[in-house]
Amino acid sequence: MTEIQKIEGSNLLKLYQGKQVLSCSLTLERDNITSIIGHNACGKSTLLRILSLLEKPDQGKVKIHGPRKIGRNPFSNFSLRKKITLVPAKAALLKDTVFNNIAYALQLRGYKKDRIPQQVEELLSTFDLEDKVQSSANKLSTGEAQRVALAKALALQPEALLLDEPTASQDPNHTRLVEGILLRWKQQTGRMLVIVTHDSSQAHNFSDRIIFMHEGRILENRSTEDFFNCPSTEQAKAFIHDRIH
Repeated sequence: MTEIQKIEGSNLLKLYQGKQVLSCSLTLERDNITSIIGHNACGKSTLLRILSLLEKPDQGKVKIHGPRKIGRNPFSNFSLRKKITLVPAKAALLKDTVFNNIAYALQLRGYKKDRIPQQVEELLSTFDLEDKVQSSANKLSTGEAQRVALAKALALQPEALLLDEPTASQDPNHTRLVEGILLRWKQQTGRMLVIVTHDSSQAHNFSDRIIFMHEGRILENRSTEDFFNCPSTEQAKAFIHDRIH
């Protein structure tokens, strides 16, 4: 059984240069595909970094729930942090070949050396990157680098996968490709999948649950159907209207 069933943030507060950028509480459930949406600079990426245990809040707590007891301070639990993978909006790749970027992730997961080349080729083929195996990661287009980062994330076999704008740099065909890969991963593993997206159509079609943020606060946390059919706040109504018209 997967260890991470819920990620809970309680009374989270984050300040940057004395300015409050985040103040919220929430729970992410393993069973859902959750989209976090809202206008630019509303705190979505900050929230994702905190929930992935990469950045500590100034106040509040993050709790990781699973079938076994998990320590009180998840930020100091390295083995737990390895189970959560965040793919940032700007791909963070090694200054090496595409092959070595993926191979390194597979090595971390304990793959035998003789199995790694085939696994790398399969992952890159899945993401339409088979012709980039020996390319330098810093010579890739933004969209290609983003897909390599996603392939690397799947190679790590995380128990919770948190993605910041995973298709922002993709053309329509590759957007559909990435969405299909992520949906299959979710169906096959049953593990937690959370995305930040500016694309309300993607959030509507891709997610079970919507978290709508405004000025660092969560104004709505509802099923996708309820959110788009009957938003309960004026800010959410305006956000949906702006993207339809």
